[in-house]
Amino acid sequence: MVYQHGSSSKTMAEDVDKVFDDAIETLRWARLHYHEPKASDTLRELEAKLGYLAQAIIWQEDKQIENAHQALGLAQGRSLREQDAIRRMWEEMWWSH
Repeated sequence: MVYQHGSSSKTMAEDVDKVFDDAIETLRWARLHYHEPKASDTLRELEAKLGYLAQAIIWQEDKQIENAHQALGLAQGRSLREQDAIRRMWEEMWWSH
């Protein structure tokens, strides 16, 4: 899977793998700390991230690349504001050349 955002392109699979790796580590932590109050909050955050990941994969398959990129960014824990700032930074760097 390759997706393009602005002038940069990279494999979506690399980002998806990172989200899965982070999810596995979160589950390992939760398994050891399920009795702590923070565990339920952590699992709810993971649930949301996996939902964003699922949506990113669906949009990628539907060729809705920008939507897939946004959802994957959310799955990686980046807010929409952060994603917009990164996009603007890349566009400014692109046009400055």
